[in-house]
Amino acid sequence: MDISAAKARVFPPVGRCIYCGGDGGGTLTKEHIFPAGIGGGLVLPRASCRSCQTEIQTFETICMRKTLLPYRKASGLIRHPNDLPRSVPLTLDLELKGPTQVALDMHPNVVVLPGLRELPGVLRGRPPEPMMQFDYKIFGRLDILDETKRRLQEQQVVGIYLDGYAWLRMLAKIAHGYAIAELGLNGFSPALPDLILGRNPLLSSYLIGKCPVPPSIPDNPPLLMIDMRCASMGERRFVAVNMRLFADLGGETPVYTVIAGSFTD
Repeated sequence: MDISAAKARVFPPVGRCIYCGGDGGGTLTKEHIFPAGIGGGLVLPRASCRSCQTEIQTFETICMRKTLLPYRKASGLIRHPNDLPRSVPLTLDLELKGPTQVALDMHPNVVVLPGLRELPGVLRGRPPEPMMQFDYKIFGRLDILDETKRRLQEQQVVGIYLDGYAWLRMLAKIAHGYAIAELGLNGFSPALPDLILGRNPLLSSYLIGKCPVPPSIPDNPPLLMIDMRCASMGERRFVAVNMRLFADLGGETPVYTVIAGSFTD
């Protein structure tokens, strides 16, 4: 499926908030399954209330306007002038200080993507755990990497602002919205809303992890890839959403598996 903003796919209106289940007092907004700030084009109309949308904006803002902002600017993914602050957070790795502020034009334009070392805990028979192990890798188009190297020749080693919990909540939000779009509100028993809304951080390690069998990348890879599978643990059957962000940067970009819920039959 082409899920880019250039070929947007609009699903039927939901008519209820997909996160809290409420009617939003009669006011429900559309939901971009992938954030519009990274080129996502899957849209669920009338799918989130103002209260849940405010909570979601807290972690999406961190990911879009801090972690990914320099790369989005270099890649032409900036859609709104509010996404272009004069300075952005940065960590100085040599002295382990930060975050501090640097001018956007002085910030590395690469993207650092967190990879996960383990499968979701529920697929390993593990209970929810407070810690997750990340691996971080740097990616970027060759032109972006070359320009970043040139600009940083006389600077200290710098690190991009990362918030692992915000990143995992964003992945959970993508998986939940996609499962609702494809299966409907009654097609499965959702597991992610408490993580998305910040009510149970322990669900991060339980429901999110690396993909056991990463899908191959096509010859002309899209920016975003997503699919949905059935995963089993004993007699339980789960809705597993696999996704790869920035797939156009190659086969080493991490593939995440997010357990969106379980089948109820």
